Amino acid sequence: MGQYQDYIGIYEDAASEELCDEVIKKFESLWENRLYLNIDSVQSSEQYGGSLNRRDDCIFFETCAKDIGDKIHKVVGKCFEEYKEKYVGFSNAKIFSHTVKVQKTVEGGGFHGWHSEHGEGGSSLRIGVWCLYLTTHEGHGETEFITQGLRLPPKKGTLVLWPAGHTHPHRGNPIYGDEVKYIATGWLELVGSRNL
Repeated sequence: MGQYQDYIGIYEDAASEELCDEVIKKFESLWENRLYLNIDSVQSSEQYGGSLNRRDDCIFFETCAKDIGDKIHKVVGKCFEEYKEKYVGFSNAKIFSHTVKVQKTVEGGGFHGWHSEHGEGGSSLRIGVWCLYLTTHEGHGETEFITQGLRLPPKKGTLVLWPAGHTHPHRGNPIYGDEVKYIATGWLELVGSRNL
């Protein structure tokens, strides 16, 4: 059963520890052996920086590890079904999640700029965001929502859902020390927004 605050759904123990560990192991294997399919399947901290001050490494599992991506989507789908019961405005919309972006964040890394997930171009039909924490961190690495005055500490297996629009600007707070943070994230989009 989820917890809800200001249209943010928090689902503890949504994913098993085994699934979280499997995702991390696969990420490290793909990264180390450069087994991602093409440059569009990976983003590295060298590509970021600038005004976004973003530092993390990412692999898109929907292209590189579809079997594991499908397992994550099952977790997202189960939580979203409960979310739709709480917030009935989504109940008649045809919504899907295509992307499974797995991110690795080291000390000082993350996406520290306030942002929402709905914008122009490819993000214009995003209506929701999901984030699955694959590791636990206390006192740092939170997902922070400025308007809601909320900081969510990463807890392994917890999935969070929230609206993609301007009502929910957020950021990833830095990781400190020698800890490494892993998450899987993606978007809920209206059907028809992509060619599947």
